[in-house]
Formats: sequence, C-alpha cells, structure tokens
Amino acid sequence: MDQQTVEVSDFQFRALRRVRLFPPGTFQATGTTVPRWLATSSGLGLTVVATPSGELISFNTADVHNLLPGRTNLSVEVTDLPKKITPFRLSRQSAAASISLIDGSSDGKTLAIVATKPSTGDPFVFLYDFRLFSLQYTGEVYPYLEIRLSSSGGATATDLQWNPAIGNMFCASCSDGTLTTFTIDETDATKYSVVGTLRITDGSPLCISWSPKGKQLVVGLDNGIMKQLKPELAPVRQVPAPAGSVVRLPNDDVRCAGLCWLTTTEFAVAYAQKNTQAVVLTLLTVKKDGAPVW
Repeated sequence: MDQQTVEVSDFQFRALRRVRLFPPGTFQATGTTVPRWLATSSGLGLTVVATPSGELISFNTADVHNLLPGRTNLSVEVTDLPKKITPFRLSRQSAAASISLIDGSSDGKTLAIVATKPSTGDPFVFLYDFRLFSLQYTGEVYPYLEIRLSSSGGATATDLQWNPAIGNMFCASCSDGTLTTFTIDETDATKYSVVGTLRITDGSPLCISWSPKGKQLVVGLDNGIMKQLKPELAPVRQVPAPAGSVVRLPNDDVRCAGLCWLTTTEFAVAYAQKNTQAVVLTLLTVKKDGAPVW
C-alpha cells in the first residue's frame, strides 16, 4: 500500500507522567541562556540528566516509556524510577565543576558535558563514553578527553551542538564571541582537531543548529542576527534581526534564544526580548537571493 502523508496543523505535546529526579526549588536558570541538562542515547537506550548539585542521574529510557498514563496518575510524581547517580568529577582529586549543559552525539556513543573548570575558570567540554552511565556499570566515571573552549577571562559557554550526520563532530560557542568546530579522531578518541574557528565581533553567539544533513550550521546572536556558516565556519549568509513588530515583541531589542534548522529554507527561531522572559517562536523562511520572511 502506498504511504500517504497527512498534514497535522494542530500538533500538540501532552504530558504523560511526571518523574521526580531532584528536589523542587533547586533549579534556577540565570542569564540569557537556559541550561540544557538532558541527553539521550537512542542506541544504548540511556538518558542522562544533570542536577543543580553537580550530579549526573542516568536511567533506562524504556523505563520512562513504560510508565502507564491515566486520568488519575498524571499529577502523581514517580519517585521510584530505577536510576544511577554519578558525581560529576574530573578526577579523583578534583572538585565538582559547574555544569552549563550536556549533549549526546548523534551516534549515541559520546556524552559531552560543558562546564567551567574550577582550576582555571575557563569553559571546557568533557567527553565521556556514554556506556559508563549504564546502570550495570559500577566503576568510576571520568572523561576521556577535555577541550578548552575559550581562554578569555570570564567567558562562559553558551551552546554546544553535535553534527547530526557526523558522530564525531561538534560546534561550541562562548560568550566572548568564540565559535569553534571540532572533530574527534576516529582511531584515537583522546585526540581531536579543529575544523574551524571564528571570533564573532558583531554580537555574542547564544545558540547553534546544524542543517538536517550536517553540511552547514546557523548561529543566533544576542542582537537577533542569525549567521549561516560552513563547518569550517566560512560565512554563507547573514539574516538581520527582525523588527520587534514582526515577532510581536514590545521593541526591537531582541535576541536569538533558540534555533532549529528544519528544512533547506526553513528555520524555527525563538526570539526573546533582552532582560525579560518574553519569548516568541516563529518560522523563518530564507530562500536563495530572497529576503527573509518571518
């Protein structure tokens, strides 16, 4: 039978069950970026969640999928999910580092944890074998590779995104304008190379999204500008910030709070008014030699 495509205009996400992982009142997002503290490996069937106390909670994704929703238990928190708690330590002697975000590689093999290293104050990415977070593994968990993302004093990491088609490539951004694409050596995972690096001077990068095939990426800045780049970070095009009236924000002082490259010419962009919690999600269409349409 021929496959048919059905367009659903009223697509909704609905909560099924609530799972308690850490105490209420301990999470607080600060600054212009929101911590991304959840990563999943589809191949291993594992999910890892970072906590405000500097721990990493891992559990089998299927255990959440198997929770049966019902009319009476939607508001009842699940507190007995089988899980493993791993302290985030860089070595036996090191102090806990402040986690900014975590992200899993597209092949599900590597977990990247972005954090500020206590000994230097600089942002680093620490790479782990995702299998170490299995509930069956009882040994110690440490990164096999660490990479400094910026050496500018006071800089913080703002985003890290793995290439969706190349499992050993990722791009990271920092508040000082540093943008870098890395690849991990396929034969020796303790080695890496820099594909490209760029210092953005007309704004601060806040969010990154790769094209679905991983051939290019876009970066959203704190002034609403969006830059389209090649993996080596050569420029392709630049989309100006929208007028406040276009995205229904009180004024033109907007920033890119989130990005998702959907198709060749379409992007989902979350714009936020600076220094407020107001956020608008819009569909941006950018065709070759054409003006952007929001």
